[in-house]
Amino acid sequence: MEKEKCICGHEFEYDESDPYRGQGRIIARQDLGNVMSSIIYLINKAMKLASEIDLDEPFALKQRQYLNSQAHSAIIFNTRHISQCMNCGRLHIRDSEGNKHIYRPENEQHSHDILISRKCDNWKGYLRGRWVKQAQDQKIFWYGFVKWDTDQSQGDLRFSDWETLQNEYFRIFEDLRSNELIYSAFLIHDDDVTHRYVRKLDDSSNS
Repeated sequence: MEKEKCICGHEFEYDESDPYRGQGRIIARQDLGNVMSSIIYLINKAMKLASEIDLDEPFALKQRQYLNSQAHSAIIFNTRHISQCMNCGRLHIRDSEGNKHIYRPENEQHSHDILISRKCDNWKGYLRGRWVKQAQDQKIFWYGFVKWDTDQSQGDLRFSDWETLQNEYFRIFEDLRSNELIYSAFLIHDDDVTHRYVRKLDDSSNS
């Protein structure tokens, strides 16, 4: 996870994988058609797959992962990252080559939260847990974290053993889910997803 530093001195997190406040993706009108065509193609392919095989079969799981990856790539490839400094309101935009450009609001009355969810207070947050290994000085060691962000609370906990991490992840998950504060959650051990939760899209409370 990178740290961005604004001209005003304020630091904020830069992470493509999580929906931090003040971050987003922008798309040129010229690229919108490509993205829509790619998504429609992948939806049709997923529907065809669902009609032909059992979605719980190993082959189907691999195909689903592949389609998810293709959808993610179609969006990331055709869009660019944008961040807003919550302190001064400056917009940090990366161009197609990854170079950063900074734009300052015309006056202090401009909103400093342009990039929050359009659902505002009804936005559902996320929970992430991960246990990973890392090599250092020719030794392998494990470490992990549990991170969440909702409109009511945020947290980023670090762990040195898997069992404690796992117990804390599920404790936080049950609390956030029971209070309808998250739309997704997952727990990863090395490269294996050991738990996944996605809130149903047709849930009226998240509309």
